[in-house]
Amino acid sequence: MWKKMAITPFGAGYLRVTLLCAALLVAAPTLVWASASEAVSQSVAEHSGASAPRVLASIEVAPADRLFVMDSNFHHLTDSRVNVFDKRNGKFLGFVPTSFNGQMIVSRDGAKIYDVTTYFSRVPRGERTDVVEIYNVDNLTFEKEIEIPTKRASSLNYDGILRMTGDGQFLLVQNANPGISITVVDLEKQKFVDEITATAGCWGIIPLPDTPRSFAAICAEGSLLSLTLDDTGKVTTQTRSAPMFSVKDDPIFISPGVTKDALTFVSFNGNVYTAKLNRKDMSFTFAPTWSLLQTEKDKSDGWVPGGYNLLDVDPASNRLYVFMHPQGQEGSHKNPGKEIWVYDLNTHKRVARIPGLDALSMSIIHGAKPELVTIDGGNRSCCARSRTPPRHRCRSWAAFPDARTDEHHGDRLGSRGRSGRCNFARCAGQAQTLLGFSRGRRSLPVAAEWDRLGVRRAVCVRGAGCGHAVVV
Repeated sequence: MWKKMAITPFGAGYLRVTLLCAALLVAAPTLVWASASEAVSQSVAEHSGASAPRVLASIEVAPADRLFVMDSNFHHLTDSRVNVFDKRNGKFLGFVPTSFNGQMIVSRDGAKIYDVTTYFSRVPRGERTDVVEIYNVDNLTFEKEIEIPTKRASSLNYDGILRMTGDGQFLLVQNANPGISITVVDLEKQKFVDEITATAGCWGIIPLPDTPRSFAAICAEGSLLSLTLDDTGKVTTQTRSAPMFSVKDDPIFISPGVTKDALTFVSFNGNVYTAKLNRKDMSFTFAPTWSLLQTEKDKSDGWVPGGYNLLDVDPASNRLYVFMHPQGQEGSHKNPGKEIWVYDLNTHKRVARIPGLDALSMSIIHGAKPELVTIDGGNRSCCARSRTPPRHRCRSWAAFPDARTDEHHGDRLGSRGRSGRCNFARCAGQAQTLLGFSRGRRSLPVAAEWDRLGVRRAVCVRGAGCGHAVVV
């Protein structure tokens, strides 16, 4: 919520907020709503001739409960943005504009939002300018822009397109014009410092665990290239591995699960590749490949991985989470998850199957009580699951299973319908408490189905497309 204002049903004492395509938007992206009493005081001051200072409020939500959702805005890409929600209850807190197909990441200390984006002088045409923009997390205000070469990849929001080095000093931007390179921005000095061309023929940026300035990329012949930067952002060492996978016969998804000493990749065919890191020279060795398909029925039903940021690893439990869908075929590798399959990386055995609810991207929130954040690109909703027994049994299209116990119980607050407007019909009573919408038209499914899915809460996300959700 904003300072001195709760986003509640419309009524006396609060400014009316605007509903537009399932997101609560303020009139200007960097302004913060004040309470009605503040607005009245300002109006009185203006009529009396007195000046009233404008105060920018801050988000009164703990950093650990802020959910940042990258909204690609497929239908009008020049209006992409970062939507911010309260993870506990789904309240919309504000947004940051990211212009044409932007990418975003939050600083290590949670104080800044960095986005990389493109501007054209005439919006759809004209002179191109690429920039890194810096916003304050607490009040979502713009602070500075850093101009970079006009080469950044106008990509979907995959994890490996915009990353930060382990020490937080450098921001790494994937380029494709169509030559492949990486732009390096020094975040301390707030300036562009280098373009790495050594990654030609390789793709993606994978920060290596527990290293200050080392990262890897996936290369065209199936190998991994690791690079280390010095304190000026220049490449000091690079090492290329032997081929890890067959690009032709068993291509992999570019976003791996990361543990302390290994990267875990999944292939289109459901094979798991593990690259173990040697910290002395940042080289890789490869463990034996194993399969996600562990029964004959898995194979006969045609289960395969699918999605965008479709997997993650919980280092505490050493478990792999991956979206799966049946009847897989050539070209279905971006299909949403019918289920989430969970594996013990020590034994390579499947330990759980969770309803995937058509989610496309996931990210694990690490900590004492880890959560698995997922987002659905079709119905644009986020959800949370917990061990708490549900007050309302409601279905959703994405979920936050507990990343250690794989339990999923809870309530849903709302989801976005396919009609293009916010539709809370399947749990309208709770949604009305959240955002003040009238009850929908559809009836609730039987309680047994809600017990099976057990979703706790959902966040209405405008045009999330194939975006990702992150928490700081």
